[in-house]
Amino acid sequence: MRKSFKAALGSSVVAAALGFVGTADAAIVEVDQLRVYRGGSPIDWLAGTSGTLILDDHMDNGDPLSGPLFTDGSASLYSVRSLRDAADINKAVSEVGGNLVIDPQYALASSNASNTGAGLSLGVRLGTDTSNADRGLSRTTSFAVGAAFLYQAPAVGYSYGVRLTDAYSNSSDIVDLRIANNGTQSYIYLRHQDFAGGTIADYSSVVLDVPVGASYLGLGLAQITGGSGLINGYYAFSDKNGVLLGDIVTIGSTTIFNGEDHTQFELRALAPVPEPESYAMLLAGLGLVGAFARRYRRTPR
Repeated sequence: MRKSFKAALGSSVVAAALGFVGTADAAIVEVDQLRVYRGGSPIDWLAGTSGTLILDDHMDNGDPLSGPLFTDGSASLYSVRSLRDAADINKAVSEVGGNLVIDPQYALASSNASNTGAGLSLGVRLGTDTSNADRGLSRTTSFAVGAAFLYQAPAVGYSYGVRLTDAYSNSSDIVDLRIANNGTQSYIYLRHQDFAGGTIADYSSVVLDVPVGASYLGLGLAQITGGSGLINGYYAFSDKNGVLLGDIVTIGSTTIFNGEDHTQFELRALAPVPEPESYAMLLAGLGLVGAFARRYRRTPR
């Protein structure tokens, strides 16, 4: 029986966008399900009104770069963003046990919009076509996108979440909804980055009060009213059976539309850039292993 806590969300306006569960482990990020709604209202999404759920990907076909068909019959395809040169894409992203696995250690090091921090940020972007009225995430229509992660409290410097990006124009604007760790506790924040202007704005940040028995974390971004340009962030927890724990939380709002009319959705996993000392220790360890190997080959049997 496929897991879902959609039915447990009652009349919440974001129930459909967050109606997922997920599975992961502590070292990497895993996503169990991704959903895209387009057109209609949150009430329609909750009720499952025909035509509003345009993609429901359970990450269970064994191919991390393709999913089920959109409701218009076209293929759903994913691309890996910020993959390090020569990195093995099959190790960076994979589908294992019905879950999408993302390992940020294979990402290219990059800086944020204000150049105040660098990290390894690996993305899996869902392809949506601006010319296709049935599945483009457009300024002119309402939409909601969400994903389900196995809940894990990230270590300091690590984070994961969902993103909207203006990839169809200059890629200067990014909206992230992430869970992170500030050194003492986990928190979720909604952030807008303007790479053209070199600015970062955190619109909301919430210290997590994780319910007892929480296994899954749903993260969603939605434009509730078509044409508003306003993107809202939401999160919710559920137990191992997909039953909602507590309320669905609204966490601020911002906009992704700044000179463009379409946006794209990404899953993101982030890790810190290894310190030079880490590289040195790794190389030293490899050298020691090599020395033992050479010694073993010279030893008479």
